[in-house]
Amino acid sequence: MSEKEIIMTLPEVAMYLKVSDHQMYKIARRDDFPRMNISTWGIRVKLTDLDKWLEAQKAVPNTKRK
Repeated sequence: MSEKEIIMTLPEVAMYLKVSDHQMYKIARRDDFPRMNISTWGIRVKLTDLDKWLEAQKAVPNTKRK
């Protein structure tokens, strides 16, 4: 890894995705969301994993998700 990995909190991810914190926590509960649980209340997301997940979402048909 040549660059330092960027790791974000869920509120930071919400800002990045331009969604509310409430919506972000709902998204983070999805099984396919690339989160790292660091404690009971601590969730972090690697920016590279988030970007890969976003690209994968483009290939999924627009259907109602959990």
